[in-house]
Amino acid sequence: GLTYDHALSFSPRGDEIAFVSNHELDPDAVNNSDVFGVDLRGQVRQITNTKGCEYEPTWSPDGKWIAYLATRRDVTTIDSVAEDTHVWVSSAGGDDRRDLTSSQDRRARNPRWRPDSRALYFSAGDRGQTLIFEVDVERGKVRPVFGATDQKRTSEVNSEFRGSLDSTSPVA
Repeated sequence: GLTYDHALSFSPRGDEIAFVSNHELDPDAVNNSDVFGVDLRGQVRQITNTKGCEYEPTWSPDGKWIAYLATRRDVTTIDSVAEDTHVWVSSAGGDDRRDLTSSQDRRARNPRWRPDSRALYFSAGDRGQTLIFEVDVERGKVRPVFGATDQKRTSEVNSEFRGSLDSTSPVA
């Protein structure tokens, strides 16, 4: 086809699939992927419509939200995606979208829902380490939960979560 549909995420009920696709007229020249949904009848709907790129959609366990990674600025070529990705959420209907990690200047990766659908976990680099963070969906409060090895952060993190995800970093 003319588009590259990828990064599939099945809804908890199994009745819809969220995916990423670039529907620009010339997708080889204009890099602008958005999140779409397709139901069991094959009806496709667009969930995001931004000038940046969206990545890695994932349904919340309660089916009310779709989390994804996204950039904020216009992305025009494949070579211009150096901007940090942030964790965003959209209501399943696509009418309520929020950047949950706007306060961070780090590239978020691998968003995963907490089982109660009230928070997301994601990885991001911090001072040469890869940490796991948690962000509250309602308040947007971000906190490290695994990987903080510096003194300032370890007082905020339970001892069982101290350590680094990088094999070359020390585990506290």
